[in-house]
Amino acid sequence: MNEIRSLTETLRAERDDALSAWVRLFSDEMGREDSPDPEDFEVLYDALITVVGTERWEEQLAAIEAFARARVAQGFSPDETARMVGTLRTVLFERLGGGEVGDLLAISRLLDRVLRILFEAYVVARDELIARQREDLLEVSTPTMQLWDGIVALPIVGTLDSRRAIAVMESLLNKISETGSGIAIIDVTGVPVVDTLVAQHLIKTIAAARLTGARCILCGIRPQIAQTMVELGIELRDISTAANLAAAFSMALDLRGEIVTAHEGSTS
Repeated sequence: MNEIRSLTETLRAERDDALSAWVRLFSDEMGREDSPDPEDFEVLYDALITVVGTERWEEQLAAIEAFARARVAQGFSPDETARMVGTLRTVLFERLGGGEVGDLLAISRLLDRVLRILFEAYVVARDELIARQREDLLEVSTPTMQLWDGIVALPIVGTLDSRRAIAVMESLLNKISETGSGIAIIDVTGVPVVDTLVAQHLIKTIAAARLTGARCILCGIRPQIAQTMVELGIELRDISTAANLAAAFSMALDLRGEIVTAHEGSTS
């Protein structure tokens, strides 16, 4: 107990000098010209002091995990986080080098555990961030827009997998419901490949739109993709198709019985 108390007192007494030396060493090792935020270093140092004195890891887990999450949000790499712990080990060993070997071993073990906790929290936080970014990307990549009163359009760009197909369907159905539209144009000009799975996703989306009372027009099927679909035996029965978005829009206007005319004085 006396050894632990002595080590705790040493860490507290050396706190300010150790923190300054730690920040300098880390900056030099990383080749950074700007000074890192000292608060990041204080969080880990103070957590270490508490653990040495009490061995109550549960009280420090939240602080260490919050530190790891902040590092992920700020775009720091795992290597940089590991070097923070490594440089702290160097600084403490220099200050405790004249003391007991047991102190050095105790500090080393504690820092190893801190590093493991950091990496575990880092991985979890990174996975959560990637999941959020994926969800945000899905929303951005499936924009359904209203082209005309009663006409909405959904341009699809990129690969259409099962996860994205759900987002596409939800985006289209929500827009149909929101606008009360009776016609939906699905433009697949930006879809690089249409295979059996992609075709099934499109057919399901169109079927779901029909259940809401909307009629769908599929456009943008390029000649190469059309040939591939024929070879695969994919049939789009009872589905209206058009060569491109302009043709699909013209078809939609015809279905609504509307005619667009140019104003006098307009130029073609």
